[in-house]
Amino acid sequence: MDTRTALRLLLQTLEMQVVGESADWPTTLQLAKERGPDIVLIDWEIIPPNTLNILKPLRRICRNASIIVLGDQLHVPQRAALVAEADLLLSKSEMPDQIANHILAVGRRQAALQNPIGSN
Repeated sequence: MDTRTALRLLLQTLEMQVVGESADWPTTLQLAKERGPDIVLIDWEIIPPNTLNILKPLRRICRNASIIVLGDQLHVPQRAALVAEADLLLSKSEMPDQIANHILAVGRRQAALQNPIGSN
């Protein structure tokens, strides 16, 4: 089973709506622009290599979205760049329930930002 399929199934079990899937970076940016997701979960492997500030275009498109990057064996410079731009980095080696807990925490934080206590 590929990563996208596994993540889609995981998100569905968490009762989260999947509004798009992409196998490449340009399509990811286009779908984000069209669909305005609350959370963007990105596999590190689709991000173009050796690019500084790679998540900045996504941040411009989805100003209020939480961005989660899922990767394996990130090198120190890559990790540093992503930490500065992503809301969360997850390792593919984590157990599915751990990944689910992290995603749910981001989802709760995102919901709280969109619906602060006392708002109408």
